[in-house]
Amino acid sequence: MPWPVFEGHPELFTPDRAPAGKDVYFGVALRKDQTSGKAENCKPTRLVWVDVDLADHPGLTGGLHKDTLHQTAPEELAEYKAVLLAQSINTLADHGLSIRAAVDSGHGVQLYLAREYATDQADTERFNRALAHLLGGDLKSTDLARILRVPGTHNLKNPARPLPVQVMFTDETATVTDAALNALPQPERAAPEPIERRDAPAPLPQPGATSHERYAHSALAREVERVRSTGEGGRNQALNDAAFNLGTLIGAGILDEVHARQELTEAAQQAGLDLGEIRTTLHSAISAGRLKPRDLTRVGQRPPTAGRGTIGKHAGQGSDTTPAGVADVLATLPDDKAPSLAQYRDLVLADFHDSGQVYRYHQVWRTWWEYRQGVYVEVPDEVMSQKVDLTLQNHGFTLKNAQVTEIMVKIGRDPMVGSRIVDQGAWELNTRSGILDLASGDLYDHTPDYFSIIQSAAAYAPFQVSYDWLTFLNQAVPDEGDRELLQMFAGLCLTGDTSPQRALLLIGEGGTGKGTFTRVLQTVLGNLATSSAIENIKDGSFLVGTLVGKRMCVVSELPRSFDWLPFKRITGEDHISVDVKNKTPYTTKLDMKLVILSNVMPFLGDDVSNNSLLRRFLPVAFNVRPAEQDPTLIDRLTHPDELPGVLNWMLDGLRLLQERGMRFPSSESSSLTREIVEESNQVISFIRDECRYTRDVTATSGELYDEYRKWCGTNGHKPLSAKGFSKQLLAAGRYFGKTLVRERIRTGTIFHHITLSTSPGGWEGEA
Repeated sequence: MPWPVFEGHPELFTPDRAPAGKDVYFGVALRKDQTSGKAENCKPTRLVWVDVDLADHPGLTGGLHKDTLHQTAPEELAEYKAVLLAQSINTLADHGLSIRAAVDSGHGVQLYLAREYATDQADTERFNRALAHLLGGDLKSTDLARILRVPGTHNLKNPARPLPVQVMFTDETATVTDAALNALPQPERAAPEPIERRDAPAPLPQPGATSHERYAHSALAREVERVRSTGEGGRNQALNDAAFNLGTLIGAGILDEVHARQELTEAAQQAGLDLGEIRTTLHSAISAGRLKPRDLTRVGQRPPTAGRGTIGKHAGQGSDTTPAGVADVLATLPDDKAPSLAQYRDLVLADFHDSGQVYRYHQVWRTWWEYRQGVYVEVPDEVMSQKVDLTLQNHGFTLKNAQVTEIMVKIGRDPMVGSRIVDQGAWELNTRSGILDLASGDLYDHTPDYFSIIQSAAAYAPFQVSYDWLTFLNQAVPDEGDRELLQMFAGLCLTGDTSPQRALLLIGEGGTGKGTFTRVLQTVLGNLATSSAIENIKDGSFLVGTLVGKRMCVVSELPRSFDWLPFKRITGEDHISVDVKNKTPYTTKLDMKLVILSNVMPFLGDDVSNNSLLRRFLPVAFNVRPAEQDPTLIDRLTHPDELPGVLNWMLDGLRLLQERGMRFPSSESSSLTREIVEESNQVISFIRDECRYTRDVTATSGELYDEYRKWCGTNGHKPLSAKGFSKQLLAAGRYFGKTLVRERIRTGTIFHHITLSTSPGGWEGEA
């Protein structure tokens, strides 16, 4: 749509017309004249819009607070906004809507949709509210008189770091119908804030609890512990993140809001937060979370009755529908003209049925699958096209490639073939022996009616024990607590459940057993497991498609310099964009748990100061090298006769994890975690060697940094920049449980409670 003009107004706006040092806005709805900017002076407009702010999507940004976002680097913000735009476009497309334009507003995106015609103020504002409700946008920006940012200017909320306001996307032909907009749900009126109650904490879920109840209880316990254990400096941010995450479960209808508020309030008070601050944070974060209800379709998912085959039926009952045979279909074909595409489809399906071939088509992934020995295996499009073509030729029909493609489309839409989901739920495991219900322990026969694309390589033999496996573990990992942690994590990898939001980190030199451990788990899991370089697991990568449906991914080594954002999104259960060559991209949540191997202490760089990153690691040391290597060990442990015993060990670990509410023990204070932190933050060693912690002293940033550079030269370290040093200095203080205060004064920057000293100390719990 052209830029709106009226008499006396310039026909072309250019950035040089903007007042210097000012934010610039325009009224989306054209005003009747220049007397007023209020709604009564606005003309009807075809446009509807939504203003989506990153601050309202903490699940996307890793929980960054609005104040933190205003200090975040533009490059990092650009990544968040690109993901936010892609998610918004996909969500709108699911409702038959497409955008006319998208504008990068600096700290979010502003989306414009064009209707076929303009009506009145009530329609515009009603549609705007529905869009804001759908996309988690600002409900305060839905009025007809709203003014929004002008592309070509700058967002100056942080004058020291102006952000360009610019067009991200345009489609001059995109229009939306009022019917599609009317179909969107409207936001409910905000309920009054519930009165706090002081009931006893909810008991652990009983054995008969639903999967959603177990999931909600585990999430509540995890978030409460997260708030309670956060140290000074990150407490309100932790509360904001926890409240938002639980708000998504409240919005999904599986968590009681009153109880969640009570538990979070008590945890935040124990962490030292003020009650008024707690109430403010809870109100805003839970409200934002409610607008983005958690997708629970994969939690405790059971296949639909029609798709279960023998799951939940008498053995051998299978599907109730039998396709017609080839002879029956041929009898219906016309003699005087060519068959229709639907008749060709029926002929191909009948031929497949008569020859015992079973195929399924995933309508979201746009992939073909063939049933083989209890599991569906992917078939390339070219192979499937050739199979359909040859089948028709065998019956005397030679068709053009375009016709074969149209027939395949019709086959993929057939209800017996096409599906938008796989039947295998998060707590169901396809084994060599059958489909194992991990919640009940029941085993069901394989059937082609059960659409499963992943299968364990192990058979299920409930009383078998692998003594060689237990002996190996006792030798490689002498610590019983570490072995128990490994067992619980291995059990978690049997499921599609990612709610603990943890990754396993195995550290040790070569030959200490960590590779053997993961090799055995990968063998048991079969195609449930995979491996990948961690830098390949990111939005828009073609390689991400190979990870969909997997339950464990082994990362063989960490690069020295790495962007941890994708890792945090995977372990944080965020949706990832998947690009498919020559097909429509889609978004999904990856079910896999990461197992990271490292021969040396991993280097986390600046991210070492990020507690939310460290909390996601479960580090285990493999530091026992056998006196003699056993060249037959791998072959013995991965022999098909041994795998059922290892599977039972993993199942015992899963039951132990369930008994603990799906919560792993905290690893933040472990000696191994502290080694990782010290390896990544050399400033810790510097202040231990050269500085003293005293409450009533100060030191300038210049003198600390100069001495730090000398220390680096003496100890063979590459020094950080002055900015990086200041950041890691504060983190080093937190590492020792001390608070260093940075203050900017007229002559520069000083740090309180630290001084250079020839008798360093005061850090390790000293007075």
